[in-house]
Amino acid sequence: MEEVDLGVCRAFVFPGTGHGSAVILPGAGYSIQAPLLWFARVVLSAAGRRVIAVDDRYSREGDPKVWVEARATAALEYLGDQRPIIVGKSISTLATPLVAERHLPGIWLTPLLHLDDSPVIAGLRARGAPALLVGGTADPSWDGQLARSFSGVDVLEIPDVDHSLQIDGDPDRSLDALRTVVGAVRRFVEGLP
Repeated sequence: MEEVDLGVCRAFVFPGTGHGSAVILPGAGYSIQAPLLWFARVVLSAAGRRVIAVDDRYSREGDPKVWVEARATAALEYLGDQRPIIVGKSISTLATPLVAERHLPGIWLTPLLHLDDSPVIAGLRARGAPALLVGGTADPSWDGQLARSFSGVDVLEIPDVDHSLQIDGDPDRSLDALRTVVGAVRRFVEGLP
């Protein structure tokens, strides 16, 4: 692992074995060390992908879309010509229009589907590459019916989990949910060319 300066923030680069690359974008309060993003990185690394994990926290000041796009663009520029898988959590799902424009595959954990005229929804409608959407029925930002309405998208909806894809006060069921997400991420990654 190597720490790098992306200009707008720092990131950690995990070397791969020549089987593509990936970018991991954090949630507003959900860091790359938190379980969902940590294990997404482990899955991607195990698949031989070079992973750049953006390490930053949204201060809740300024336009969140601008914040997300600046970090996503910086990570993509760092990678150069590679066509990575993008993994975004919550606020970072605001990068879906940018990812759609570049025809990149995306794994979107707890996407912000509850916002009217959301750029997330527009990006998911415009995409031309595979996508995985993961959310829970106890998450107010999740809309399972809307998620399933996008053509050609894999959807994992987990009953009773919140915006962290956990069940408050139930570590065993929370770990089961994490295992389910990791399995879905692995299948998605293995299914890509």
